[in-house]
Amino acid sequence: MRKVDIKPGVVYAYQRWGRSGSREPIMFLTSSPWIGALWKETREPDVLAFRPARNAHAPQAGTVYNDGTIGYPAVLFEESKPTAEDLILLRSITFEDFRRARASWDAERGVNFVLVTSMARVVGLWEG
Repeated sequence: MRKVDIKPGVVYAYQRWGRSGSREPIMFLTSSPWIGALWKETREPDVLAFRPARNAHAPQAGTVYNDGTIGYPAVLFEESKPTAEDLILLRSITFEDFRRARASWDAERGVNFVLVTSMARVVGLWEG
């Protein structure tokens, strides 16, 4: 999908790299009605997990050769067959939850905060 087609609060199907055939529900998070601001992993223990990527112009996957992952904030439910209750939980997560996260994995709710670096992995609306 294209970035301009993505709407915050809508659940999409996400195809993870290296997991052929399985799709997981993902929802983009932002404080505005469109996807735009890039965020970055902090890579520092005991601080917030993400921060705004101030000088970034495009998403990038993190490697040992760069400053880390830069992408669009989202929350991912790591299950290809979530229940209706799981999807309600996913939809209840806010941008503030992402902004205040101290780790990408939220064990209490069983979701993963992620930075999406490739919109090509968003393969359509979640149908489940």
